[in-house]
This record gives sequence, C-alpha cells and structure tokens, in this order.
Amino acid sequence: MRRRSMDVWPVWIALLVGAVLVLYALDLGENELQPKITLSADHIRPGEFFLLQVDPLASDLSLQIACPFLDEEPRFFRYGQGVVALIPVDYRTRPGDYGLEAEIVRGGQIVHRLEQGVTVSARDFAIQKLYVSAELLSHRDETMWAEDRVHTDAARARSNSDPLWEGLFQPALTGRITTQFGQIRLINDQESGRHSGLDIAAPRGTEVAASNNGEVVLARFLHVTGNTVILDHGWNLFSSYSHLDRIEVRVGQAVVKDQTIGTVGSTGFSTGPHLHWAVSIGTTFVDPEFVLGEALPWSSWMEQEDVAQR
Repeated sequence: MRRRSMDVWPVWIALLVGAVLVLYALDLGENELQPKITLSADHIRPGEFFLLQVDPLASDLSLQIACPFLDEEPRFFRYGQGVVALIPVDYRTRPGDYGLEAEIVRGGQIVHRLEQGVTVSARDFAIQKLYVSAELLSHRDETMWAEDRVHTDAARARSNSDPLWEGLFQPALTGRITTQFGQIRLINDQESGRHSGLDIAAPRGTEVAASNNGEVVLARFLHVTGNTVILDHGWNLFSSYSHLDRIEVRVGQAVVKDQTIGTVGSTGFSTGPHLHWAVSIGTTFVDPEFVLGEALPWSSWMEQEDVAQR
C-alpha cells in the first residue's frame, strides 16, 4: 500500500506543475493583449495629419476607430508587433477637443476599449474670387466631378503596405503659388468649395517631378483636373498632379523622387498654365506644405519607436 501511495505523488506533482504552466500561459496572454494607443501628435490643425499606433495587436484581433472628425475609415498597416494608420483632419473640421476611441475586437466581441484626446486648433483660410466664362465653367459641373471621382476613388482604393517614400518630400515644381491649400473659392460670386491643394504657376511645358518615391495608380485625362497623375507613396498617402500638358508615366510604374512624370499645362478646368499639386490620406486632402521642408512630424517619432523596439 505504501508503495502505491508513493507512486501517486509524481502524478499529482505533474498535474500541479501543468496547472501552474497553464495559468502562467493565460497570464502571459492577457499581458500580450494589453495594447496601447499612441499618437505622433495630440494637437493639430485642420488640413494636417498624424500617425496613430496600436501596439501590441495580435493577428487575430481587429481594430475599429471612431472620432467625430473622421470622414473615412482609417487603413491600418502592420508595424512591429502592432498596427499604424495615418489619420487626416479635414480642412472643414471645427476647432475643439475631440475623443478618439479604439475598440479591439476578437470574434465579434470587444475585448479592449482605448481612448485618446485630440485637440484641433483654429485655422483661417483665405477667400479667392474667380470670374470665368460660361464655357469654361461647363468643365466643372457635378456630373463631371462624379465621373472623375469614379477614377480617382478607384486609384486610391488600395495602398502599398510599406512606406515607399524616402527622406524628405519636395515640391513637384518651382514656381509662384497662386492658390493656397484650403482657400474658399467663389466662382462668379458662387461658393465652389475649398481648394484641395496648391496651384503653382509655370510656363507650359515645364517639367513636373514626383515629390517622392511611389507607384503610379492613375495616369489619364479627367474632366475637371485634365491630364492627371496620382502616385501612391504607401500607408494610404497619395500625391496628385493635375492640368498637365503631357503625361510621361503609366499606371503600375514605379517612380523615384524628382523623376519627371509630366509637363505643366492647362487642361481641364483651368484659367492658364499651372500645376495643381495635392496630397491626400485616402480621399481626404491635406496641406501639401505639411510634408515639405522638414522630415514629416512623425518621422522622428517613428525612428525613436524603432530604436525602443530593438
């Protein structure tokens, strides 16, 4: 009998050790599923954007983001042990304090809720008055805008999962800026929305360069913007070049920063030779000046994160 009792002990010890290991594994799982939300900036102006990171985020989890100033669902891309997304603030966004909420879901069940405050500062936009002929105005009606959006939305419907850009962005053209980003346009004394980019005047035929590395996702004539090229720079960041006289790239082509993609023209709705250069996160336009001059505001932040993860 005594021998049987001694034989039982290894079984109980094995069961106890197994239970401890299971509890430890469960505890590790809970720790791994405690994600954190981080923003590259929590004070921002209309027409700018910031980077949102959720880390860690297991591959079997999905993420839903809600914020009053979001016009479209953010696109998330894997980065390290989590995900990142570029979040634009539309130029019509009212100043104030906003709550950005993240819900992390597994199998249809919310397993975590995160919240982060974002302050949008006030920004004034100038008013521009244009007077054009009825014939020229006929190139800008809602039907034509809608037909053009079929092509531009399709071009921006997907984006490379890796950043394609390298270093600083640069202006697509050197010239006189005739219309700033976000200007409120009055055409023949009727409001016609906001200006989505920068208008840069230059002689017809002047070379237009890619502002950074990317892939051509649209290269064609459109009713309103004329001959137009759209580049995908990855992570849902796009740049577009409009009213071109000639297009010198094709869809699917990889281009590098400073490569000629076309020449200045006056095609589409245009009062003279110029380039309309725009930058967008998905289909939300942001200020091109925001990507110029210095490293993107979140670039140094990402570098610090890379160092921390090593």
